[in-house]
Amino acid sequence: MHTSHQFLLLSSPPAKEARFRTAKKLYGSTFAFHGSHIENWHSILRNGLVNASYTKLQLHGAAYGKGIYLSPISSISFGYSGMGKGQHRMPSKDELVQRYNRMNTIPQVLL
Repeated sequence: MHTSHQFLLLSSPPAKEARFRTAKKLYGSTFAFHGSHIENWHSILRNGLVNASYTKLQLHGAAYGKGIYLSPISSISFGYSGMGKGQHRMPSKDELVQRYNRMNTIPQVLL
């Protein structure tokens, strides 16, 4: 992705960060990319990645079974972010609220 903006966010509690740093020294680390729609990133940053396989939150197939899919190649993950489908701007607050309401509203069936 061509951008001059890259961010490093440390959002875990100090004890969890210390465990991560210890594991990193023992096992090393690597970069991996996750393609998720922009409106999901607030929750991801607060709660971490959550396995949504076979739930109403799953947006794409599970070709290799349940799990959180990552790629060592950013362009592969980018395809799952929704940004390649004409979404080249940050949704407004109102748009995000509308999307949330659509996803979390139980349809009323008229009898």
